[in-house]
Amino acid sequence: MRINIMKFISYFIFITLISLNTYSAEKKALSFEKNKRNRLVKMIHGEIKTIKKIRKRGPNLEYRLLELYSENLKIIKEEENNRFLKNRNPKLKKRHFFKQSALLNKKVEKLGLYITKRWPNYRSNGAIYYTLALNERDFNKGKKTEYYLKKSLRVAPHASPIVHSIKTALAELYYNDKKYSRAIKYYIDVIKNEGDEWYAKHHYNLAWCLLKVKRLALGLEHILKAYQISKSPRYVTVESQVLDAISIFYIQNDKINEGVKFYLENVEEPAEYITKMATRAQTTKKFEEVNDILVKGLAQAKERKQFSEQIIYYNYNLEFYRTFKQEEMHLSSAKELSKIYDLKHLKDEELEVSISSIKSYVGYLQIRLSKREQFTAGALNERKLNNILTYFEILINIDSTKKNEYLFFQAETLYSVRLFERAYKKYSTVLELVKKEKKEKWDDAFSKKVINSLLATLTKLEETGQSNYKYKTYVYSNHVSLWPKDKKSQLIYPKLFTIYFKKKKLKQAINVVKAYNFHFPQDIKSQKGMFAKVFDHYVKMKDVQEISHWIGEFNKGFLSFEKVYIKKAVVILAGLLFNEIDKTIASGDYAKAKQSYLTILENEKYPLKIKIQTSFRLSLLALKQNDIATSWKWLKYSLSIDTQQEIFKEITTIDRVITEYAQAQEFKKALSLSYTSLNKYCSKEFKSKNSIFKKALNYSIIENNYKAVKILNKLSTKCSINLDIIKTDIERYARDFATEGDLKKLKFYTALYPNFIKKDLINTLAENRYWQYSAKNEYKNANEMINILKSNQSNKVYQIMSYNSYILQYEKVEFKFSNIEFNGDIFNKEIESNFALIKRIVQQGSKIQDFKHQIMTPKVSYFISKKYEEFLVSIKAYRPKGFNSEEIKMFIGGMAPLYHKIKKEVDSYKEQTKNTIKANNILSYDNYNFLNERNIRTEVLMRYPASQLVISLDNQGMK
Repeated sequence: MRINIMKFISYFIFITLISLNTYSAEKKALSFEKNKRNRLVKMIHGEIKTIKKIRKRGPNLEYRLLELYSENLKIIKEEENNRFLKNRNPKLKKRHFFKQSALLNKKVEKLGLYITKRWPNYRSNGAIYYTLALNERDFNKGKKTEYYLKKSLRVAPHASPIVHSIKTALAELYYNDKKYSRAIKYYIDVIKNEGDEWYAKHHYNLAWCLLKVKRLALGLEHILKAYQISKSPRYVTVESQVLDAISIFYIQNDKINEGVKFYLENVEEPAEYITKMATRAQTTKKFEEVNDILVKGLAQAKERKQFSEQIIYYNYNLEFYRTFKQEEMHLSSAKELSKIYDLKHLKDEELEVSISSIKSYVGYLQIRLSKREQFTAGALNERKLNNILTYFEILINIDSTKKNEYLFFQAETLYSVRLFERAYKKYSTVLELVKKEKKEKWDDAFSKKVINSLLATLTKLEETGQSNYKYKTYVYSNHVSLWPKDKKSQLIYPKLFTIYFKKKKLKQAINVVKAYNFHFPQDIKSQKGMFAKVFDHYVKMKDVQEISHWIGEFNKGFLSFEKVYIKKAVVILAGLLFNEIDKTIASGDYAKAKQSYLTILENEKYPLKIKIQTSFRLSLLALKQNDIATSWKWLKYSLSIDTQQEIFKEITTIDRVITEYAQAQEFKKALSLSYTSLNKYCSKEFKSKNSIFKKALNYSIIENNYKAVKILNKLSTKCSINLDIIKTDIERYARDFATEGDLKKLKFYTALYPNFIKKDLINTLAENRYWQYSAKNEYKNANEMINILKSNQSNKVYQIMSYNSYILQYEKVEFKFSNIEFNGDIFNKEIESNFALIKRIVQQGSKIQDFKHQIMTPKVSYFISKKYEEFLVSIKAYRPKGFNSEEIKMFIGGMAPLYHKIKKEVDSYKEQTKNTIKANNILSYDNYNFLNERNIRTEVLMRYPASQLVISLDNQGMK
């Protein structure tokens, strides 16, 4: 029975594991793996539970329990490890996370020891000890691993496959513990088993053990065997480990040439291994032997045209030859790398390595060359100098993005050996390149280094008498151009001016003064002295055009020349220009006068003050001819260019021009001129200021220009204008808007001028609009009117709300009679109830009418009449249930007085409605709505407010 259970359990686990392996092979998502693991744990626990139910268990079942616990131990350890890796709390120690696996490991160990003790001759005791050894290794830091492995080896059957596993584990244990002699003992037995898939790995480990105990030849033999075995698909390969390590074995055996040959014959791209071999050989071998390794490898790479391999060798050579001070070989390797770069093979990380190595070495050579003791042998220095320059040429080629930097280093090298003229040319080349790249990228620190080096070189050239005009102007002009605010530039400006002025390069000299003044205005005294030389030259040469031009510049504030002097010059110039034109106007030849003015404007040499006066005079000339458009064009232009407040002198004339524009119906131009004048001379006080503002506001309202009104309103504050001057105008316009029913305009101007427009105007208009919108069922607009009344705190809001509430409360009430077998008592009660309802409607309506509102009063009267009508219709339609026709006739006859009474009330309230409308002359959209009877229409006509029947010209023009 127990055997059958075991077979079933084993078969079940086997099938389950097959299934799990299949899922694993398919690489499901992490959540799926978790579910799978949970299912496996569940099955393991299920099997453990099943086995434990068997009270009398033999060694097989106990051993099976051991296996299940061990399997569960692995799963628990994996989960604990994941939690440990995710931990971010430094206070939690490692042992905190592995408590469960530690406890389970002890349990497994206890079970294993129990089995081996209880059944000392059990055939699987070797496997049990082996399991305990592995658990110790994996879960308890290997404290008893060796002990259990040895116990396992003693009790395991000699022919059992587990013996090989035990010896392998012992060999690896000693190997990892660096007990190589003991490891060799077991590896010799392990490698006898050629069926082990790790056969090549065992030879590899054995080779290392032999090397460590100085059995060098045998070690080389086994590592070669490991390489050969790795080629067989039967075994797990260790080929990459062998290739990485075998050079050590060849070097230790003093068989370097054989090692190189091994790599060249067995590896397609051996540069990685050969360079590593060269590095390892350097500790014990001479330069020539090590270099021979590299030469052979490089020769094969060239023969096979393996550029990537050549790059590895040459990059290695850069460091190798530098270490052994082989300068010419180093330069040769660098040149070869440059050639390979030209063939597009040197790139990415290898290129970075090449650049870094060459830069580091050439920097070292620069320092050596600059040392004074190197100046003793001229020929040697020349060779070393050329080598350094060549290195930089190589860097320029392979690292072109830093071309400027390498050219600069070339110049620095030349400067260090006092070849100043050559250094100057190199520095100049760098500066030109930097200037071209200025828009895209600019390294200010580097660029300053270049210009400072040029200045230093220029000083050296002056000391040796090699400097000239071209050299000086190039360096100085570039310095002040690129760093105009630099302290050095402050000293250079006067020097550069002097050089230009001596050569009569006046344009360049003036530009220097301008730049100097712009960037160092505090040096104004020096700048005036410099420019005085230029101006004196123009005076001497009697150059009227240039003098006129510079008077204009002085007016603009150039170098802050004294106003007295400028004014005298301008007065003379203006007198010469305008006297003749005034005579032409007096003669009536306006065309000629206009042309003369235009000629002055076209001449760029004349100062701004002259042009302002000219354009203003053109405006007045056009107005004299009634050409308003041209007049405004020139006046607007003169105001726009007037930065000297020149036109302000003519403000009285401008006020007159505004009036003339308006009289010509050119309100927009009059408005524009008014606003421009006010805005331009806002801070000044003048008599016509209020007059111009008032005109501007009136023209804005006439033109329906809301934007202009807002701007003028803000301008009034800015310009300190008392708005009381427009109070009468605003009140008048507001009354007009109210009469026209233009709520939009009224709201707009009330918002701007709340103190000038009474709220009653808006409230009255808003209320009228409310009743109009309500009559037309435009509820959204009606609500807007209510909101306006609310915002103005109008008492009409309460009245309207009361009325609306009243209508809403009683609008849908019905007068009903029960449809049951007639009962006189019930019928009387229903009559009383309905009369009570109509009475409440009348009473509540009376309260609304107490407001004495001319629109609500007739509406309430009409509403009550309609309710009486509804009551009359309802009672007339009533027929007592159970009555015959004779009885019904008698019933109707008996009800006739009541019918008559109700009808009388209907007519009474309708009459009230009609009389109220007639007496108050009510203008309402509702007249027809609640007076539909033909006989009443003839007496009360439908009336609309005039603003709804007539659209004024201003309203029509509004958008």
